Amino acid sequence: MADRNIAWSARSQHVTLQLLWLEYKQANPDGLSYTQFCVHGE
Repeated sequence: MADRNIAWSARSQHVTLQLLWLEYKQANPDGLSYTQFCVHGE
């Protein structure tokens, strides 16, 4: 599941949430939708 480390990583490396979500979905095909990922990643 998305956690605070992902949000920190996005801010510190200027990575978009969409790119993080794509990486997350590759590792977790049955994981959160993009919208839920954004909500839980904050």
